[in-house]
Parts: sequence; structure tokens; C-alpha cells
Amino acid sequence: MFPFYKRPSAASDFRTLGPFHAKLPENKPMTLTVPFDEFPLAMRKVIGHKQVFVSGGGREVTVSAMCVDKNVGLVSRTEGAVDEVMAKLREAHLEPSHGFWDCASADGGPGADVFVAAVAYAAEHRKPGLWVDVYPTRPSQTQVLRALFEEFDANGEIEHLDFEEFVRLADANVVILGPAELQRYAGDKRPAEVAGPN
Repeated sequence: MFPFYKRPSAASDFRTLGPFHAKLPENKPMTLTVPFDEFPLAMRKVIGHKQVFVSGGGREVTVSAMCVDKNVGLVSRTEGAVDEVMAKLREAHLEPSHGFWDCASADGGPGADVFVAAVAYAAEHRKPGLWVDVYPTRPSQTQVLRALFEEFDANGEIEHLDFEEFVRLADANVVILGPAELQRYAGDKRPAEVAGPN
């Protein structure tokens, strides 16, 4: 019914994940990414002041700070509500405000500010299909399935199906990973696990 394996529409979809980054511009600040519980200490050691900016939507919150004199940025991501994160920062004697330093943008490293959506779906030959896409903000499951449907429809891979019927037949399972989750999964991999056996 549906193709067994669906590749992303362009290889460039993956470039924001890190491996394809070229040399950064000369004036691009260096950005240090730390776990949230180490952020206050890094503020004292690296940034040297108390002003931090907090932004977020859904379950993901980004905390960023910048030392203009050093051209160094500091960023951390955590799960929770913005107000809760700001309260924790105040408890650590920092001064949070709503905002976002550009040093913590998609050039900030692997998994920075991208959301990876993967869809496993029923395909022909009794094997599951897999479709992957990347988003700049957290999508809903419906948005992801709609994008899958529209791509299949544009490529002529489905015929005479409306969106609701497509979803029913595809029996899809949608997984969405945000920046904090991507960094946590990457951090859980020890060097030996990444390298594999000799």
C-alpha cells in the first residue's frame, strides 16, 4: 500500500543536527552547552554576571546567557514550564528575563533547537515503513502526519485517499524528540558505545 521506506525529502533536512556544519564565521560566538543543574556554576565561571534569558514552548525550555566581552554564549535546555524554570534560576541567585540569545540558535551544536519527528507506519511486504522529518519548533502529531500524507500524495504514492483514511490505514506511530531529549540521548552514549567494537 505505502512504500517500505521513505527517506526525508532532502539531505539538507539533517544539516541542522550538526555533522554537516562548515566552519563558523569569524565573529560567531563560541557557545557552551551545559546540563541545566550545572548552569548556575557555569554562569559564575564562564559568563561572570547574573542576567539570563528564558524562552520555551510546550515541554522544552531554553536558558541562554552571553558575555559580550568574551564573545562567549552559554545555553542549557530542560523540560518544564517557563515560570518554574525562572523560579529555579532565581533560587540560584540569577536574574532571569523572557528572551533568547541568538548564540543558542541552530548553530549551537548537535540537536540545537530542532525537533526530530519519526513515523513508523504499515507498509507493503509486511515490513514497517519509516519516515523522518525535522522541524524548527515542536510539531503536533497531527502536523507530522499531515506532512507525511502531503508528501506521499505529491509523489503519487497514494491514490484516492483522504487524510483520515490514510491515517487509519497507515496505523502510524509518531515519535517526536526535542533538543533536550536529543542531547540527553546523545549524552547517554559512552565513547565505547558510539565507536562500537574494534
